[in-house]
Amino acid sequence: MCYEKKLGLTGAQIQTMKELDADFKKKIIQAKADHQIAHVELDLEVHSGKVDEAKIRAAGAKIVASKTNKILAMIDAKIQLLNLLTVEQRQKMAKMH
Repeated sequence: MCYEKKLGLTGAQIQTMKELDADFKKKIIQAKADHQIAHVELDLEVHSGKVDEAKIRAAGAKIVASKTNKILAMIDAKIQLLNLLTVEQRQKMAKMH
């Protein structure tokens, strides 16, 4: 935690941040796996020898959904982090960036 001293984080905040970080990492690992699986499924449909537009579009939609889930996980993690900080800590953080 590089901001621990700069922001004056409490022990409880640090512990919660560690838990949030672990949860975020799990979500990103799952999102990446889902994304790769969706690409495999798309490739299977594209190279099946048949043109089933509905199946190809559905496989493409899975790629979009997996990417969206990854972005939403990042946004959720940032919101959770900001909600964990006090107003003063958020102001300090804003000045650092």
